[in-house]
Amino acid sequence: PPYAAFLFCAENAAVVLQTLRSRCVELKLRPAADTDAGELSEAAEALLRALGKGRRGAVSELAVRLEKKKTTREDLSALLERCRAVCAAALLLPYGCQPEGSDREIAAFLAKNLTKTQIMRTIELLQKYHGECTYNVGASHVLGALAVELEGIL
Repeated sequence: PPYAAFLFCAENAAVVLQTLRSRCVELKLRPAADTDAGELSEAAEALLRALGKGRRGAVSELAVRLEKKKTTREDLSALLERCRAVCAAALLLPYGCQPEGSDREIAAFLAKNLTKTQIMRTIELLQKYHGECTYNVGASHVLGALAVELEGIL
């Protein structure tokens, strides 16, 4: 029936047949215990607010603070994914899609202060550097490169 839905759970998407995956929406979830969610959420919000304010140097300052805290690649990857999700929600706001809970305020802030092009470019960069975190590269290198490119968007 139209109200039915199937939920396929797998640790690796490759184990689900391609014919099924082509008809599905993939949701990547992590165990809640992997990171300190409160600290991660604060850092993600700080990054997004720095972007939304458009003040030159704010993103670089935040990158330096994260580097000094010895942010791991895994935590940085989760932070970038969280920021990407909020940016995507900001893009959908003008079309009537409201984000959940705490994302609502920051998504509205981004939608108000950044152009659609800036948000799209930010999403692309966040995806790019989220992918870089899967390689054996230092988090500080990723943070530096990301800060330079994000500053270029402003």
